[in-house]
Amino acid sequence: MDVRALRISPTDESIKNHSHKNVQGCKIEIIKGKTGMDTLVYNRRGQRFFLHSYYDPVREGENWADRISVKGDEIFIVLGCGLGYHLTALNKKLKEGNRVIVIEPEEIAHFVVNFKELNGIKRDKRYIFVADSSLNVIFNSLGNLIGMFDLEKIKLVEFKPIQRVFEDYYGRVVEKLFRFINNEIINRNTVIFFSQKWTDNFFENLPFTVKSTPVKYFFDCMKGFPIIIVAAGPSLDKNIRYLKEAKGKAVIICAGSAIKALLKEGIIPDFIVSVDGGEPNFWHFDGIDNFEALLVFEPMIYPDILKVYKGKKVTFQASPLTEVIQKKLNRDFGTLSVGGSVANTAFSLAVKIGGNPIIFVGQDLAYKNGVTHASGTAHKNKSVDKSKELIEVEGIDGKPVYTDRVLLSFLTWFEREIEKYPNIEFINATEGGQRSQVPG
Repeated sequence: MDVRALRISPTDESIKNHSHKNVQGCKIEIIKGKTGMDTLVYNRRGQRFFLHSYYDPVREGENWADRISVKGDEIFIVLGCGLGYHLTALNKKLKEGNRVIVIEPEEIAHFVVNFKELNGIKRDKRYIFVADSSLNVIFNSLGNLIGMFDLEKIKLVEFKPIQRVFEDYYGRVVEKLFRFINNEIINRNTVIFFSQKWTDNFFENLPFTVKSTPVKYFFDCMKGFPIIIVAAGPSLDKNIRYLKEAKGKAVIICAGSAIKALLKEGIIPDFIVSVDGGEPNFWHFDGIDNFEALLVFEPMIYPDILKVYKGKKVTFQASPLTEVIQKKLNRDFGTLSVGGSVANTAFSLAVKIGGNPIIFVGQDLAYKNGVTHASGTAHKNKSVDKSKELIEVEGIDGKPVYTDRVLLSFLTWFEREIEKYPNIEFINATEGGQRSQVPG
């Protein structure tokens, strides 16, 4: 059992002695039940909640496990552990290829560490225990534990006595889990679909790659300087004119999809970021006649972009192929993250060059009146694909807006990344789209 996420000392004597612990104003006790077995009681605002049966927690756990069918390669995500009687019962059914990831509220996870009856499970390598007050931390952990080809093996099971008491917490866990799986499936499908095309692009782009400036040379060069990341969402139309006033006062990083809209307004960004290997990405650059901005490109982008863009080019490492070239050239390009959207990479660039604050503009991650992008872009007036499954979410103004699974996965990426940088101020100046955990 992995308990690295727990921020406690495993030698807490008050817990070891089955006494009680006060957590955030709530009293937690281990008491003897009717059969003499320990059970966990949670006291909150004058109410007592039994997290296991008072009468027979062992039998309760066995009944819970009896309802779960087990195949040899499934990954069980269990919501709620407590004293783990149900996990002990489940353990008898597990096969060698199973894995169990247990998600527990941090405030009761302390007991799991010290409850000696769980020692067998703690030593079982099939079990991973994740507990933290931050859901983003939990799902960053899941990203390291679950591979892209394991997603269909996930089986979510709830231990209702604990789940009911912490209903809000687990409700957010389930929502995050849906978004995590959605994000990973989209990333996997993208890799499978484009793998051959990306490889072909990489070798065609090789002459440009080896001659380009490594992005590493720019790391920390704008430390503490404001950075604006411009994406091409429909709301960009509302405030694009103000970006001209920001020139010289902030670094402007433009997603390739927004470059035509900016140039139309006479706004020249400092950096353009481009990562997509498909031909539609070329449409953003076709016909432009200003090459003052530095083009930051992923070596697997659509090759014609590098052929027509006459300005200075900057490259970075984000794939195993580029890593091989780095070793051959004995050269470190520097690494940027990619998250499915070019704006994700622009975010990574803003962080690596030292920006603070980092300001988002045009980052809708949603559709407006059925339109996908701002006017002035290569995709102006493009309508939402009617075959897409649209999802209604809360908009930044509190009203419902529509997004899809792909855009939702981009939002998940942003939320997970932003939490990694508590010392950077993030400002969402986007005037539309879905509400997120991006401040502003």
